[in-house]
Amino acid sequence: MTLPTTKKVLLFLVEGPSDAAALEHVMQQLLNPAKIRFHALRADITAMRQPAGRSIKTAVNGVVRKFVKEYHLRPQDIAMVAHLMDTDGTFVPPSAVHGDSSVQGFRYTETDITGPTAQAVLDRNSTKARQMLTLAGMTQTYSKIPYQALFCSRNLEHVLHNISRECTPEEKMALSDQFHDRFAASPQDFLRFISTVPPAVPVDDFTSSWRYISAPDSLHSLQRNCNLHILLRRLTDDKQF
Repeated sequence: MTLPTTKKVLLFLVEGPSDAAALEHVMQQLLNPAKIRFHALRADITAMRQPAGRSIKTAVNGVVRKFVKEYHLRPQDIAMVAHLMDTDGTFVPPSAVHGDSSVQGFRYTETDITGPTAQAVLDRNSTKARQMLTLAGMTQTYSKIPYQALFCSRNLEHVLHNISRECTPEEKMALSDQFHDRFAASPQDFLRFISTVPPAVPVDDFTSSWRYISAPDSLHSLQRNCNLHILLRRLTDDKQF
């Protein structure tokens, strides 16, 4: 498939297909259908330890490069890459982390995280926090394409539906369909929703939003927060998309 190159593309990177299913149509209606594309990574690359000699920046650059090549684009055809990541409580203090051998994976509330061992959670958080903050400070990706890191806390289901527990893939897709039906015909209502505190973070610039979500000894990265509205407000205000 070849995407049109007469207009620049805004590429959203998201973790899973349900994220794309929930947001792509309403974003296209809010901004410009010909310009908005979503790409599901089908993994949380910020929680993965990178191979020796490879950084999280290199990993993201590789994703963007592959997208450009696969869709027969030129780097200059991409106006921006917006990377929407789940926080999954990664910045919480150790006091909010617990171990329980009966737990498979991680179990989340708005006040704590429980894993099979506390150390497993702490190790994941250390890797994920470091890599998320690295991306938060990144302004360009492959071939100098502008890049902006965004977050959903704890994840997209929490932001859009106020559900803090972990949902199954089937539940995520059903919720995505519900959200699509709710806002498909009313993109301005979506913009008002995503700009309201909560789920919006109570700040209006990217740097402050990342400071807020990663504040030491806070539970912000487990609570319902998102900085997507900052990008959308800027794009709709300057009529770029």
